[in-house]
Amino acid sequence: MLLPDSFSPRGPQYARITALIESFHAAMFTCVGTNGAPCSWPLPMRRDPQNQLLYLPSLASSPVVAEVERDARALVTMQDRRVYVSLTGRAMVTGNRSVLAERWSDRWLSWFPEGANDPQLRLVCFAPHTGEYWEDDSHGLAQLVQSAKVLLTNGDAPPHTVDHAKVSLSYWYTS
Repeated sequence: MLLPDSFSPRGPQYARITALIESFHAAMFTCVGTNGAPCSWPLPMRRDPQNQLLYLPSLASSPVVAEVERDARALVTMQDRRVYVSLTGRAMVTGNRSVLAERWSDRWLSWFPEGANDPQLRLVCFAPHTGEYWEDDSHGLAQLVQSAKVLLTNGDAPPHTVDHAKVSLSYWYTS
């Protein structure tokens, strides 16, 4: 079965969601809690360009570690003033010291001052299956100027556009 361009590794939506994910250094990580309800934590993160997994550090004593070890289903969300990204997939936790050292980012020092050598440090490895993004073009000074033009000229407002795509990402780590 042929997939639409938005599901192609070379498609523009694939390239766009990859670039958007790269622009974030922290995310909300959500998994299924013991009572079946979603549980979320803000965590620093980085995307590994070699295996395409997202790595989110945490401490062994953190509830996020226990929840992921119990149920691997997870969601990662990122946002800024005009971009929203949502990724669904599966997670696992590793305490492997060589993996921690290899994947460590100095950006994480403000969260984990002992660095990659912290014996309590763990990595939540997130493998996304599906990603979705929204980019809103109505922001900042350009939007203010456009609104003023409409008011002053009794003109029609230009259409509000949001770039949105749903992208399969499962081939990131299976190929």
